[in-house]
Amino acid sequence: MTQHSISALTSASQAREGNDPIFRLNSEAKARAAAGESILDATMGALMDDEGRIAVMPSVAEAIARVPTGKAAGYSPISGSPPFLDAV
Repeated sequence: MTQHSISALTSASQAREGNDPIFRLNSEAKARAAAGESILDATMGALMDDEGRIAVMPSVAEAIARVPTGKAAGYSPISGSPPFLDAV
């Protein structure tokens, strides 16, 4: 499998450690991949295929296309949305 490294962070911020769970998990995945482990790092919200393209299942793309633009672009906080947390 080909390893691809894509980041939306500035180079100064890419190695930044912190208490954000997503950045912490991303740092761990990068370290484990560098140590030779086979890692699937999907922490940053995008899963890449073997050619480095964003992997999207056709059924997911069709479902997203049916969602109004304003709703499709938003996402819940890391802790979870209040309605979801109340339901579980």
